Amino acid sequence: MTTRIRRRDTVAVRIRITEVLGTVALGAITGLLIAWVGINAVIGCGETTRTIDGTYIKGECVLVPWVKP
Repeated sequence: MTTRIRRRDTVAVRIRITEVLGTVALGAITGLLIAWVGINAVIGCGETTRTIDGTYIKGECVLVPWVKP
C-alpha cells in the first residue's frame, strides 16, 4: 500500500529528473550550435576571396548545404 507522502515524493523526484534532463539537453544543443557557428566563422564560410590571378572563390562551409562553394 502506497501512502500519500510516498506518492508525493515519487512525483517530486520525477519532476526533478525531468527538469535535469531538459536542462542537460538544452545545454548540449546550445553548445553544439555555438560550436557550429564558431567553426564556420573561423574557416570563413561564404566569404568571397580574390586570388592572385583575379578570380573569386567562396569559403567552404561545414554542414551548410544552402551556401554553394
